[in-house]
Amino acid sequence: MGRFGGEEFVVLLAGLKGGSEAELATVAERIRQRVSTLRVDVVTPEGTERIKDLSVSVGGAIHPGGRADLGGLLRTADTALYSAKRAGRNQVRMALVLPDV
Repeated sequence: MGRFGGEEFVVLLAGLKGGSEAELATVAERIRQRVSTLRVDVVTPEGTERIKDLSVSVGGAIHPGGRADLGGLLRTADTALYSAKRAGRNQVRMALVLPDV
């Protein structure tokens, strides 16, 4: 996992056994659900505040056959992410990287 930019992070899942879109969506949904359970204590001048009710929008991409360039995967996942945000946030959207024709 690494920071991609701003508030965006990338999680590369190279070891998925099935490598299917459904499997990727299941992992992404599990991440989304775990984020919703987080409680973060932040120290402010007025004292410690607990942040809860966190949410995350997740965009995922998979290439049929598992062979795609990293740039293409990132662009496709980014498009799926913005689709999740436009749809109301706090959800998962998947996309396929289509082979060049």
